[in-house]
Amino acid sequence: HLFGCALAASSAFEGLEANATSKLKDLCLWRNSLGSAGALPLSRLLSRNVSLRKLDLWANQLGAEGIDALSAGLETNTVLEELRIGRNDIGSDGVRSLARCLKVNLTLR
Repeated sequence: HLFGCALAASSAFEGLEANATSKLKDLCLWRNSLGSAGALPLSRLLSRNVSLRKLDLWANQLGAEGIDALSAGLETNTVLEELRIGRNDIGSDGVRSLARCLKVNLTLR
């Protein structure tokens, strides 16, 4: 759990992106203010992920743009089962992005 660590968007996923075959199964990034900029490297990680099953991004100021970026990575992800995105002000555009993603991603519950 990396709760409220003020992670910089560029450094938060640097190690994980380099090793997408990590054995990490659960990642909690509550309140790190990642914003849409942090969603881009996370999306790349999700598209290559082979182990992460649970991702908690509660209160990270992702907004609709960040959710749109995440959705792109989730479309090809076949491992992640649980995604928590509460308190991110995704609005109706973010909901639409997720809905499109869920048409092809069959592993998210």
